[in-house]
Amino acid sequence: MSASDWLWGRVAIDTVQVEVTSDCNLQCPGCLRTLRRAMGRWSNEHMSAALFARVLGNLPSCRALILNGTGEPMLNLDICDIVRQARDSGKFAGITFNSNALAQTVGAYLDVAKAGLSFLSISVDSLTQDVADKVRSGTKVEKLSARIQELAQALPIPLTITCVVTKDNLFDIGETLSQLNRLGRFTVFLTDWTDVAQLDFLEPMGRKLDAKEQAFLAALVEKTRPMFPNLDLVLTQPAKRGQDQRCQAPFRHPFIDAEGFVTPCCTLTDAHHYGRVSIAETPLQEALKLPQPARWLEGYACAEPLACRGCQHALRA
Repeated sequence: MSASDWLWGRVAIDTVQVEVTSDCNLQCPGCLRTLRRAMGRWSNEHMSAALFARVLGNLPSCRALILNGTGEPMLNLDICDIVRQARDSGKFAGITFNSNALAQTVGAYLDVAKAGLSFLSISVDSLTQDVADKVRSGTKVEKLSARIQELAQALPIPLTITCVVTKDNLFDIGETLSQLNRLGRFTVFLTDWTDVAQLDFLEPMGRKLDAKEQAFLAALVEKTRPMFPNLDLVLTQPAKRGQDQRCQAPFRHPFIDAEGFVTPCCTLTDAHHYGRVSIAETPLQEALKLPQPARWLEGYACAEPLACRGCQHALRA
């Protein structure tokens, strides 16, 4: 694919991701927010319902709207209004976001579901406390387990589970799946981790699965699948690809940060890549054809930038 394919309308936007907040109630060690806060390079921003309305007016119709980025969406007090606006626009076949399920009460999640959320994704990297302390600092697993069960029973929309697998929780995945199987019926997405340190050209954090560990995880999923009848297990590890088959996210899945600036994707979320182009001011499809975004996309079509190295969707040898 080339950038000209997109510019001439031969590639359609499939998903738009809008970061409604960059604040969070957890301190996950593998998170970009945690890393940059430690370096004094982070500020918590909430997207207001008024700003979202302006952004929404400049978004195209597409398959899905994802209302999260680095932060916890339920910390944005305007989240119900934002979801309702998105639903009432009629632009999206589905509206969702990912939550740690601990930020608000069950009633608050029920309000968001009634406002128009299509389904809710919950992050669960471990339900063993000492492992959770390593991978999702601040998680209280007893509370999380109870909350998942409560939400599964209370919400009128489906719940899915997203489990990010690293070296720290690889050998606990079986126990996590066993506990989830007792809590309800879920689709569980087991996904690779993005090494956020490499986004800032720092040394790798050493948490990412190597090829043998990925093979172990794949074998574990297949072996245990019959043991968990309440779980639909989906392994989302990207397949090996050739040099002409790089990730399509910058062409099909743009990301808009909490201030309304468009960025290439949910990994490269810094506004400087595209020159701080505001989707509150410019329709998304026009914004991506402006000189700096268009140059970035042309360059990406030729070769992945170095910042992509740590991404789970980066090209693999």
